[in-house]
Amino acid sequence: MWKDLERELDSGSSVNLPPAATPVKVSEVSSRAGRVQVVGKVVELGEDRLLLDDGTGSVRVLFEDLSRVENLETGVTVRVFGSPLSLEEGFELHAEIVQRLDELDLDLYREVREETKKFEDIVKSDRRENL
Repeated sequence: MWKDLERELDSGSSVNLPPAATPVKVSEVSSRAGRVQVVGKVVELGEDRLLLDDGTGSVRVLFEDLSRVENLETGVTVRVFGSPLSLEEGFELHAEIVQRLDELDLDLYREVREETKKFEDIVKSDRRENL
């Protein structure tokens, strides 16, 4: 099987992979964002939904596969991969993956994300200047 896949990739045929999920803050979620990933704490948990708060806001997360959240409870840190859907009063996120992040230092994560964003902005600015 792996040899067939390797041959297919080497032949240049296109493999349809889903687009990467962009890491965003809840406050940055929009319907134009495409697939996103958001990290935050579960503040409410229901049968087919949860409310996620990352410190910049909260977003309702819906999921069809209940097995994705079997081991969750209020207060745990998770990363959600999904697609935002625009509503009259904001957005909700349709989850594809809900990943528990028990050992994540959320404050350090936020700090690293901010520094990474600053660096990316500098690189973009340098590219524009060199055009």
